[in-house]
Amino acid sequence: MLHERHRSRIGQYLEGKTAVFYHTWAMMVLGLGAGMDVWLTGLWLPRAGAIVAGVAAWLYFFDPRTTDDWWMLRQSARREHLVAMRKPAEGEVLPASAKQKARIAAMFDEIAKQRHISYREAKTRLRRQHEAALRVQAFWLFMGTLIWAFGDIPVELLKCGRVPC
Repeated sequence: MLHERHRSRIGQYLEGKTAVFYHTWAMMVLGLGAGMDVWLTGLWLPRAGAIVAGVAAWLYFFDPRTTDDWWMLRQSARREHLVAMRKPAEGEVLPASAKQKARIAAMFDEIAKQRHISYREAKTRLRRQHEAALRVQAFWLFMGTLIWAFGDIPVELLKCGRVPC
């Protein structure tokens, strides 16, 4: 039950996403909202801000990196690297936590090989990457809420030159 959240498909999908991913989709949604404000009637930028805030909150709640057990699992991944990476005997079924540890250890090894760095450095870089993704989720939750609340002001200033239009 400890690692139950890590088995969801959305959790596995979000686990690999970086800060660039979150910045990209938020800017695309806000750009679409701003563009719709220019070409269509209505206030679309505040609605886009609401979408960004809602999706950022939803993703944050489903991201396994927000749980302490995910970070503890990563800490123990190196100690159990050899055990987790071994091939199971014929007919043997590995528990989900062993599969998770094997996947995490494989991520460390892949980063270390690609960048020609030590395992410790790969682990540090991956930790920073995950922490940055969580900070960006919180940032877009905050920014989306502000745009939702005050997004009509710049739109009205651009269209009419004053507030209210």
